[in-house]
Amino acid sequence: ILSRLILREKQSLPVYFSLIPIIIGVIIATVTEISFNLVGLISALLSTFGFSLQNIYSKKSLKDISIHHFALLALLAKISWCLFMPFWFFYDGLDIYNDTKYHTHNRAMKILFYLSIDGVLNFLHNVVAFTMISLVSPLSYIIANSTKRIVVICASLFILRNPVTTTNVIGMSLALFGVMYYNKAKYDQRRAQYKQAIIPLVRSEPNLHKLNLDIIRINHPDAELTSRHHPILHTSGPYYNGFIPNYASQSYKDI
Repeated sequence: ILSRLILREKQSLPVYFSLIPIIIGVIIATVTEISFNLVGLISALLSTFGFSLQNIYSKKSLKDISIHHFALLALLAKISWCLFMPFWFFYDGLDIYNDTKYHTHNRAMKILFYLSIDGVLNFLHNVVAFTMISLVSPLSYIIANSTKRIVVICASLFILRNPVTTTNVIGMSLALFGVMYYNKAKYDQRRAQYKQAIIPLVRSEPNLHKLNLDIIRINHPDAELTSRHHPILHTSGPYYNGFIPNYASQSYKDI
C-alpha cells in the first residue's frame, strides 16, 4: 500500500493476491506463539511500519538523487548516531555508569564484546539490505524481510528450545507458501513486461485491397505515382513505438 501511494508502483493481481497468505501466515505464527505479548506485537507492528517507510524512501532517494547505496547508508548512519546517542546515554549509559557490578574488568569486557558483535552484525545486515534495495523493489525486499520473522521463530525453536504448537507450524507453512507464490507472480510479471517491450504494438491490415497511397502523396506531393508502385498500409488509427507504415516492399528511392 505504501509503495502504491508514495512510489506509484503498480503490481499485477497475482502479486497482490500472494500477499494474503503471507500476511495471514505471519499473523497466525506470531499470535499463536507461546510467549506472545500484546505490547510486543504493537511495538513490532509500529517497527514494521517505520521499516517499510525507510525502505520506500531509501529507494526513492536512490532514484531521485542518484546517490550510491553505500553513500546513502553512510549518511544515514551518521544521522542515526546523532539522533539516538542522547537516548542511549540517558537510558543505558547512566545505568551502566551508576551500577557498580558493571565496573569490574570481566563484566565491562563482556559488555564491550557483545556490543561490538552486535554492531558488526548490524552493519553487515544494513550493507546487504541497502544493496538489495538498490536492486529490487521495496515490496520485494519487505516480502523477503517477512520470511526473516519465520526464520527467527524457527531458530528460537532449535536454539532457545521454545515450545511449538500445530497452529504455529501451519502459520509458518502458509507464510512460506505465500512467499513462493509471490516469487512466481513477480517472475511472470517480469516476463510479461519483457515480452511487451520487445514486441511492437502495430495495427495490421489483412485486406490488401484497402491499401492506398495517401501517405506518399502527403509526404512527397511532387512524386509521380503509377500502378507499378506498391501501395502502403492504410493508416486509419494511431501507431505505437514510433512505427510509421511505409511501402510494403519498396522505398521512395525506387520511385
